Amino acid sequence: MIHKNIKELQSKAVNASIVLFASVGVLLILFVFFRALTFGFNLAFFLQAIGVFFIVLAAIFRNKLSINAKALALTLVTLLTVSTGMYSYGFLSSAKVYIVVLPIFTTFVVSYRKGIYSLIILFVIYTVIALLYITKTVEYTIDVEKYIANTRIWVVDISIILLMALGLMLVAHFFRKTILINYHQIEQQNSKLLDDDKKLKESEERYRKLVSSFPDIIMIHDLTGKIIYGNENLAKMTGITPENYASENKKAHIHPDDIDFVRKALEDLLNSDKTQSEIIENRFVTVWGNTLWFSGTMSKIYLNDILHIQIVSRDITERKSIELELAQHRSNLEKLVIEKTLDLEITNEELQATNEELFEKNTIINNQNEELKSTLQNLKQTQSKLLQAEKMASLGVLTSGVAHEINNPLNYIMGSYLALFDYFEQHQHTEQQLISMVLKSLKSGVDRVSMIVKSLNDFSRNNKNHDENCDIHLIIDNCILMVQNQLNQKIVLQKNLTPSNLIVLGNIGKLHQVVINIVQNAIQAIENEGKITITTSQIEHNAVIRFDDTGIGIEEENLSKITDPFFTTKDPGKGTGLGLSISYSIIKEHKGSLEFKSQLNKGTSVTITIPLKPN
Repeated sequence: MIHKNIKELQSKAVNASIVLFASVGVLLILFVFFRALTFGFNLAFFLQAIGVFFIVLAAIFRNKLSINAKALALTLVTLLTVSTGMYSYGFLSSAKVYIVVLPIFTTFVVSYRKGIYSLIILFVIYTVIALLYITKTVEYTIDVEKYIANTRIWVVDISIILLMALGLMLVAHFFRKTILINYHQIEQQNSKLLDDDKKLKESEERYRKLVSSFPDIIMIHDLTGKIIYGNENLAKMTGITPENYASENKKAHIHPDDIDFVRKALEDLLNSDKTQSEIIENRFVTVWGNTLWFSGTMSKIYLNDILHIQIVSRDITERKSIELELAQHRSNLEKLVIEKTLDLEITNEELQATNEELFEKNTIINNQNEELKSTLQNLKQTQSKLLQAEKMASLGVLTSGVAHEINNPLNYIMGSYLALFDYFEQHQHTEQQLISMVLKSLKSGVDRVSMIVKSLNDFSRNNKNHDENCDIHLIIDNCILMVQNQLNQKIVLQKNLTPSNLIVLGNIGKLHQVVINIVQNAIQAIENEGKITITTSQIEHNAVIRFDDTGIGIEEENLSKITDPFFTTKDPGKGTGLGLSISYSIIKEHKGSLEFKSQLNKGTSVTITIPLKPN
């Protein structure tokens, strides 16, 4: 810390001196410049100007230069200033003040020896120039009387002297401050050392009391085996007292059977980098002839730089006695276990044979269960297909018969309409406007019935192939026409159809069935008023049809089951659980997908994706 403060002081002093010298140098150059205007320019002016320029640069970049570099720059510029100033102005030179300032400064910030060197160099310069003037080898080139009478000369001289004095005072102040700080730090360190010494003595006393009250044996001996210290428990447990420490023939000793073991543990500790051994358990014969078991560790410690061994050991005789009894019990138990193990092995072999037989039977049962499950699943699927085929066959016969029966009278009605239309076109009537309105209504009804009949024919088509051009928008319109009567006035059905034609290759009748199933489910899910939205779009090479309703929705746990055959959430008698299962199968046949999203009491969204017919 003290060294650091001195370094900081040197740095501050040098920096302050460079700034001060640069300021004085600039002032000096200004003075020399004006003086030169009066007394004429000379070589000293230009040399001093160059020196001031370099010292100003050193002041600007002082934080990037080392202390020695800055001190050297100050010394060289000072010598240049003193030499040129005294050579040009002799005894009248203001630079004489540097003869005092530079050695003092060098002594403060560098060393006393270098301060002496700088003083000798300046003294030699002063002496040489003095001899030159005394011998009139060099003479004044200025008017001395006029020079001395110039007010600026005296002002600049006193300014330089004051600035230099302040600089030296500043350096002295820095040194005094640092010395005081170091002095206080030394006092604090001494005080701390006294406190540490006191605490050390108190710690030693506490350690001594702790060792004395420690329940285990603590003993220290040298490498020859001579005991140096032992706590009270050493004497209590083994009978070894301080009077016997130096004796080589102590009655108490390590059990003969454990001597080699303990010696090897000690050698391993001494020959290793460890400071403490592993836990060692050995027997010890006391002064009274009793054999005790001890468990402890050996540690390396140094007393007066001499290696000693410290032993901390605990009496485990009682534990060892219990362990011996446990070992005997363990031996008896092992014998008993061997006998019982033989019996168990025989029983285990019998059980293993029985288990293998049961395993074989269980394998047969599992295989039969798998076959039954597969058969049941096939039966369900077959039943659903049979029901659907029977339903579609019956519906086909019914709708084709209905369509045929409706077409016959519809043809008569259409013929009558055309005859009436031709008649009234040829014979104008006073009620011509009314007659035209009636004929248009008749035509609209006939067209609507024709469209219904056509939709029934499309729905009931019995084509098993999937090679028909299916117009998705036309199929949607046909299905809406067939369920129109179920909408009543409580449900609004809105279509958002893409302008592009969506043509897929498939079965027109089956796709009608899918759309009607989904729309009817949406109608049945709306209890009061609601809305059904049918949206179509083309995504890449797929036709996408989305059905959104505002019905009661489906619970999340039922979403994964709604395409299972015969699964339904409707009341008994209102659904068979086959509609969505069949729809899912039809979409799979068309290499498409059917996805469901639903929130309870918010509605359901069904999305069909089918590949478009390739161009």
